[in-house]
Order: sequence, then structure tokens, then C-alpha cells
Amino acid sequence: MLSPIGWLNSLTGSGVVISGCIFGLYFIYKSKQSNAKLLLYTGILTIFVSLLYLGQFIDFIAIIITGENLKPYQLYAILCYMWVAPAVIFGFYLGAEILLPEKKKLIVLIYTIIGIVFELFLFLDINNSFIFRLPTNPGEDIIDVNFNRSSPTFILIAFFLLSALIFNGFGFLYKSFQSTGIIKRKFIYLSLGWIMFASAGALDSLTSPGIGLFLVRIGMLSSSWFWYFGLREEKIKTVEISDKQAIGEDADITLIERLTELTDEHLSDEEVTFYREQTICLVCKGKALGFTYICPDCKALYCEKCARSLINLENACWICNNAIDKNKPIKTPKRKEIEDFKSAKKK
Repeated sequence: MLSPIGWLNSLTGSGVVISGCIFGLYFIYKSKQSNAKLLLYTGILTIFVSLLYLGQFIDFIAIIITGENLKPYQLYAILCYMWVAPAVIFGFYLGAEILLPEKKKLIVLIYTIIGIVFELFLFLDINNSFIFRLPTNPGEDIIDVNFNRSSPTFILIAFFLLSALIFNGFGFLYKSFQSTGIIKRKFIYLSLGWIMFASAGALDSLTSPGIGLFLVRIGMLSSSWFWYFGLREEKIKTVEISDKQAIGEDADITLIERLTELTDEHLSDEEVTFYREQTICLVCKGKALGFTYICPDCKALYCEKCARSLINLENACWICNNAIDKNKPIKTPKRKEIEDFKSAKKK
């Protein structure tokens, strides 16, 4: 019969597995709805992270059915930690895709190789990698597994957690300081998610949190929702424009307004990636539904009306300054129009 601590350990571990898989599938479903690739990978990552508690879940099932712990007990550690490598690969792919896209392939390759090395030590040297503590009375508690701190597996898992904290956690936090508005909030969500993941993972894998286990696993499960909030499709209201300023009827006024607002503003690569991922037009900041124009040079996204209006005004992409309509010349908006607009706005 499970002890109170045994029930706490079993139910929290099982809760992470079941809830994490459900959340991951939900994220994947939402990614299909919004055609958001990064959200798809977040769903897969969430499932892999939840499966890090699969050993506890299976041990709990074994106790409920047979009254005894999982046998052989080494299988417990394998079921828990065999998911480390795929979780690491997807986690650092997400971070590299947003933070260092030009180095993405190199970063993923490095962590794939290190992940494979970890898996080899896990399967080939499991008895030296972990310290197993079996319950005094079979079925009284879940098998307790701690890393042998002199083993390569411990060094590698500590490296993974520290890397996730520094590269993803602090990396997104640093990006949030460089951003504003919705992009800033997105980066903060992603940063919090990775900081919570690394902290909860360290407390759960490398220490014995005792009664605090409940909070640790709630923190682990919550991290996936912060990733989701950071990458989900935003419901952004299109800015309402008067009939006189309606795009397509008098596009110059609207576009000059946006151009003057962005005179001293530079859209970062991360912002361009976010707008494209969320199908948000760079000009009107509304949802780019139906036909959209994606610049072939920099992948900036415009809705149909703004793309056509921008062609008539200056025919230049806001990000790379290349021609939108290759058959027309690039032209600069008349300075008088911009000055007149600024004067009218001050009044």
C-alpha cells in the first residue's frame, strides 16, 4: 500500500505525463489551425518533457496492479531519461530558430551529438549512472532514483539544464529588453518558461525536494504553457481607419502615417519572424487573411490591400527595400506629403 509520500510522488508524476501529453496534442492542434510551425514543435517538445516522468507513471501502474514496484528496477530510469535527447533537440531548435537562426543547424547538430552520447551512457552504463533506492516494503513508494554525481550522465544532464537556462532562458530575456509591445511580452513568456523548466528540472532530477515535489512538478508543467503563450497566434484587432483613410481608397494617408511612425524604428529579424508566423501584416498590424504577399528576399508579410497600396506609394519592402513589384521602379514618398502629414498630426 502506498504511503502518503508515495501517493504524492505517484499522482504528481502521473499528472505530469497525462496532462503534458494532452497539452502537447492541443498545441499541435492549434499549430495546424494557425499554420504555426514553431507551435507544432512546442507541442512535440511538451510531450517529450512530460514523458520524462514515464518511469514514475509505469511504476505507479505496476503497484496498483501487482502491489509491487516495476521490475527490473533499472527500467524505471530508462523510461524516465530516454526522452532527454529528443527533448533537448527540439528545445534548442526552438531557441536557435528565434535567437540565432543563422546558427540553427550548427546548434542543433552539436546538441544532437551530445544527446546521443547521453543516451549511450544511459543504456550501456545504467548501474553506474544512477543510485537506486528501493522502498523498504515493496509497493510502499515509487522507486527513488538519483544521479551518480561522478558519472557522465550527471555531467551531461547538468550541462543540458544549464544550457537551457542560459541560452533559452536568459537569451529570450535579453531579447525582451531589446523589444517593445507584443514582441517584448512574447519573449518574456518564453524566458519564464525556460527558466521554470530548468529550475524545476534541476530540483527534481538533481535533488530531493521532499514535500515541495508538488510545487516543482506544477512548475515543470506550467513551463509548457509559457512556451505556448510565447508562440501562439495572437488575436490582434485590425486598427480601425476612417473612410477617408481606408486602405485601397486613400492608401497614401495610411501608409505615410505608418512610415512616419517607423522613421526611427527598426523591425528586428525576430519581429519579422513573429509577424510572419502569426500572419500579421507589417503595415496595418491586422491579420493577413486570404491572399498575402511574402517578400521573396526577406520573407516580410503583407496583406493584399497593404501590398497593393505600398506598390502605388513607394514599391519598396519595408525590411529589405527591394521592389515589391519587380516590373515597377522603387520611388520615395514625396517629402511634402510626409511633412504635411506630420504638421496635420501636431495640430
